[in-house]
Amino acid sequence: MWLLVVAEGAKRAAERAEGAIRKQNLREDVESVREKIHEVGIFLGAGDLALAGLRAREVMGIGTAALGRWRDDLSVEDREDLLAAVSLLRSVVEVLSEAGGQPVATVRAKRLSEAQLRAEERVSGLVGRVRRLADRGGK
Repeated sequence: MWLLVVAEGAKRAAERAEGAIRKQNLREDVESVREKIHEVGIFLGAGDLALAGLRAREVMGIGTAALGRWRDDLSVEDREDLLAAVSLLRSVVEVLSEAGGQPVATVRAKRLSEAQLRAEERVSGLVGRVRRLADRGGK
């Protein structure tokens, strides 16, 4: 009987540890997306459109993968924020692709920066919620 009680306790402890690791991995993924979106803004500001486009494509891939991997761990609001960020970065990629390496007109450059900022805002809110979730160890 004692062995059964000990085994059940060990199982619960292992499940809690696994949950904590999953939350930490989610936090790292979301923070990575935010950092890369920020880098898109840096590249846009510096006029390095090629790097901005590459980084934006990378964010799209990471964001889409994160949605697939963490779908069950994200609230509806969190999924919508991540989807919105990916969509905004997709618009940045489309504009940069249309430019074909040529300078982007001032109006379009401003819109690119606005899209990047909106994406960063959406993901920053998500980062805060995920950090809170990971810190308190609950869902």
